[in-house]
Order: sequence, then C-alpha cells, then structure tokens
Amino acid sequence: MHQVPSAPILVWSSGHQPPGRPLLRRSPSPPACGNILVDAPVFHRSLAQHIDTLGGISHIFLTHRDDVADATQWADRYNARVWIHEADADAAPFVTDIMTGTHPTEIAPSALSIPVPGHTRGHTVLHIDNKWLFTGDTLYWNRRHDQLDVFPQQTWYSWEVLSESMDRLAKLQVEWVFPGHGKWHHTGLHTYTRQMTRLGQSMRETGQTRWSAHRSSVFNRDPSPENTLSEHKQ
Repeated sequence: MHQVPSAPILVWSSGHQPPGRPLLRRSPSPPACGNILVDAPVFHRSLAQHIDTLGGISHIFLTHRDDVADATQWADRYNARVWIHEADADAAPFVTDIMTGTHPTEIAPSALSIPVPGHTRGHTVLHIDNKWLFTGDTLYWNRRHDQLDVFPQQTWYSWEVLSESMDRLAKLQVEWVFPGHGKWHHTGLHTYTRQMTRLGQSMRETGQTRWSAHRSSVFNRDPSPENTLSEHKQ
C-alpha cells in the first residue's frame, strides 16, 4: 500500500483492466463529496467488496470514450453519478451527467473537470484541490526523458488541438500527475509549471511525426501485475 498526502489515491492494476489504469480518489473524512472513480475498470466482485469498505463510489468520471469498460455495473452497484463530455458521450449513453462546451465543470467540491481535446475530441481531465491532476490519456511523466509528455501516436483527434490543451493545463496549480498510462508522479508545482509552460509550443514546433520518432511511450507497456488495489500516499 502507498498513499498520497491529504488525498488517498487507489490504483487498480489488473491484466483484465481496460487499456487505461482506473483510479479511485477517496474523499477526505468527513466526506465532502464521496469517492470519485476516474475511468472504469472491468467489474470484479473482489474489487467491489474492497471499495464497499471504503464507502463506495459517488461519482464515476470518464475522461474519454476509450475507458468506459464496466462503468454501468459500477454505477448500478453504488447508484453513482456518471460523467462524460458531450463530444464523447455516444460511447456511454447511460451517463447521468454530460459536460458541455470548453469551460470547467464542477463535479464535486474542489473537483473540476477541464476539457482537453486532442487524444479524442471529448477528452477531459479532473483537477482536485488545486494539486491533483488526473490526466487520462492526455499527459504522463516520461521517465526516460524525465519530463511531462504526451502520446503522439495515440492522438486520434488533433495534434494542434492537443498542444492548445497543454497550454490550458499549464495555467493550473498541480503537484501530482495521475495518468491513465504510466506511473503517477510528484512533479511539484515549480517543475509542473516550468515544463508545461513550454510543452504546447514545443509540440507545435516539433510536429507530431518528429515527436513520435524520438519519444518512448508507455501507452502499450503498462505493467500488469497480479490484481491488486494499491494506495499511494506520501
């Protein structure tokens, strides 16, 4: 078990999960908004029983169309609200809440959804407490290059639009990045701001093809150990 300061994050790693890694953000005690599941894993009874002991799930936040998996089963078990952006909503017709437009949407107190199209047209990230950023398939920590990075070969919608999304994310206060692929990383506010301020412009100057040629992506190399639920806290 590992933990993150002030906001425990549970990471479900499984060979049977969807391509992305689902994350569970536990609400502080006393709960202000309930637990938030970021993207949905395949439904496993043992995992559900563990989550039962943590107070269940109040919200299921789907970052984009690729990581819906068994969201309906999780929502039914906990009577949870399910969120997705309108541009990707056709992949999850069962959702209870559809985010619209380009402005942030409050999912729960101190939890904002921010549209960041690029990987897909309707991709969003979840920004919590002005320090935790759940990035889905948009942004990750590239350990080989020791810096924040994107997934050029998996940018299905638009590289140019994705670079503009990075400009938008650069304005946030972020200390930890939790991607759907790759390891979570404590960037610290200074490193996050410094690297993100340059990222969008670097993407535009380099181009998608050249970026792909010199980057080592973790997109299809996520470790899949035995089914475990691990908690990360500093």
